[in-house]
Amino acid sequence: MRLIKNYEAGTYEVIRQFKSKKNRVRLIKISDGEQVLELIEKKFAKTESLENELAMLKRLSDMDFSVAPCRGRFDRVLLYEYLEGVTLCEKLEVAEAQETSRSGDTVMPGKEIIDLFKKTIDWLNRLHQKTGLAFYDINLRNFIIRDGTVYAIDYEDFQALTAAVDYGRLLAFTLTYRPSFTQWKKALISELEDYLKNQIKADLDEIRLEKEKELVRIKKRRAKLV
Repeated sequence: MRLIKNYEAGTYEVIRQFKSKKNRVRLIKISDGEQVLELIEKKFAKTESLENELAMLKRLSDMDFSVAPCRGRFDRVLLYEYLEGVTLCEKLEVAEAQETSRSGDTVMPGKEIIDLFKKTIDWLNRLHQKTGLAFYDINLRNFIIRDGTVYAIDYEDFQALTAAVDYGRLLAFTLTYRPSFTQWKKALISELEDYLKNQIKADLDEIRLEKEKELVRIKKRRAKLV
């Protein structure tokens, strides 16, 4: 593909750089006449991490998981199709801001945001059932909502851990996105715990234990930044 060759030649435009602690992740635009292609360029700090991600991506793709298609590999770089959507983190922030701005004493999460989190849990549950692995890197920015479908990105940190680790981390991170521990977020967590217990048939005690462990880790990380 000529557009990809243009990438190799360095003839592309950087549109945006994304937050990433481990790797360099950018949205780039490659043009060739009337053809324009937007891709996510992910440059890995370690080749081993790239190999892990590529192997996991192939495994998930073969099982028809909703993942970002890979369009090329160059040294320590993977090029992904740009999934133009909204992150679960952004959905969470917008939903809480809109719903808590309404008048009234009782503020409850709406059906849309609850359903999106349930779809994320369903994605993780299928992962656990099919692979026996945990996603582990439960950052809400690693889940993209596009046309009502949840897509997961970032596949280098999958680990042989229990499903409760993923669910506990999901609940902990959701609670601590600013503004943290609001009544609205606590109500959302209650809805998700009910779903995990009654629909996923997960061990809620184990999930809550993992949630508390992650909350302690989050508190320690944030204390170091002060």
